[in-house]
Parts: sequence; C-alpha cells; structure tokens
Amino acid sequence: MRAASTLALVLSTVVTTHAGSMALANGCRIAVHPQEISADVHGLSVATVAALLGQALQANVQWSAGPDQEPIVQSFAGVPLEAGLERLLGRRNFTFIRTAGTRTLWIASRDGASSSAGTATAPAVVSGDPYERRAALDALAGDPDAVGILHEALLADPDAQVRGRALDLVLADDTIPAALIGHVARTDAWVGLRARAIEALGRALDDPEAQAALTDVAHHEAEGALRTLARRVLRRASRAADA
Repeated sequence: MRAASTLALVLSTVVTTHAGSMALANGCRIAVHPQEISADVHGLSVATVAALLGQALQANVQWSAGPDQEPIVQSFAGVPLEAGLERLLGRRNFTFIRTAGTRTLWIASRDGASSSAGTATAPAVVSGDPYERRAALDALAGDPDAVGILHEALLADPDAQVRGRALDLVLADDTIPAALIGHVARTDAWVGLRARAIEALGRALDDPEAQAALTDVAHHEAEGALRTLARRVLRRASRAADA
C-alpha cells in the first residue's frame, strides 16, 4: 500500500488556477472547481485516486482501515462535488469537511461495511456552514472509525459550537483521550469548552496525562475561574481516593 501511495505522489502533478485545482497522473486527471468536479480516470487504484483527490481538493486524506488497490474507471465533467466523490470512491463511505483552515477527506470502509460497533458513516460534504458541520459530526456518532475526524474537529474547527459538539462525541466514548482533552483544557479559545474539558479530565486521573494537564491549569492558568475549577477537580479526586 505504501508503494502505491508513493507512486501517486511521484507521478502526479497539481495545477492550481483562480478557477480551481487539477491533479494529473499517468494520463488521468481530476479537476475540482468550487462546487463541481470533473474526472477522467482509467485503471488507477483507489489509493492513487484518493491521493489525487487530496491534491486537487487541497485536503488531507484519512483512511479508516487503509487504502486498497481496486481499479477505478470513471469519466465525467461538471458533476456536483458530492456526487463526483461518490462516483470516484465507489461503495466507500466518506466525509469531506472543509473549514477556513483545514480540509479533510475521510474515507471509511468499502461497501458501507459496518464498524465493530455496527455503524456506518453516510456520505457528507460539509461547507463553511457551522450547522452543517455539526450535523456531519452527529452522523459520525458512535462510529469508532471516525475518531480521527472528531479529534480534528475538536482541535481545529473555527466555530466554538462545532468544537463543543466534537467534545461531546469524543467524551461519549468510555475511554477519555487524556492528552487530547488536556490540550483543549489548556489552549481552546472558548473558556466554556476549556471548563468542560477540565471537568472531563477529572474522570481520567488514572492517566498521567490528565493529572499533568489539570496540575498545569491549576498552577499556571491566567483565567482565575479555570484555575479554581482545576484545583477543585483535583481536590475532589483526592478526597475520593482517600475515602
């Protein structure tokens, strides 16, 4: 799989103009305009097609279970972006999240195969509308294959409400990712989200990352309310341990 991915990078070219971007490889092309996509692909593997899509979309491509080598044959022009992605990715579920700072194309399993939790992700193209981004995150709820996209939304989405929804979904899991939540507790621009992250760390104090993050906030946070909250969470945990 690594060889195929490397081949795509070596043999491809990206052309960017004011009207959009086009990726070329081995005589095939994928062109993306603001809301449309055109493609002429004959026999490239899904792995290579995904790499070209990432280049044309200027997006980071993430696979839930690794790319495969099934050949793709598609030719179309001026198709709406979501429909074109569906045609190029075949029976694979995907989510394309586009924000002011990041673009991610997340590709799930083939044939809409369910994860170990029995869920599957519906295709979605999400623009700059925060409401649509929250709805796309809700569509990923309960799917363990979608952890990466939830984490990225929590760390990078410019809208506080979207980050808050991502936090809700991340914390719905039985295992709290202490390093991630600790980063949010220390750095998020929204004080309310940081407070929720601090409270969540109190449920994961058996993890040294959680302990370190809370201690850091309790001693070095400039915002007095957050500093007080972190100290309260640590005291509560200490009393529970002594009981």
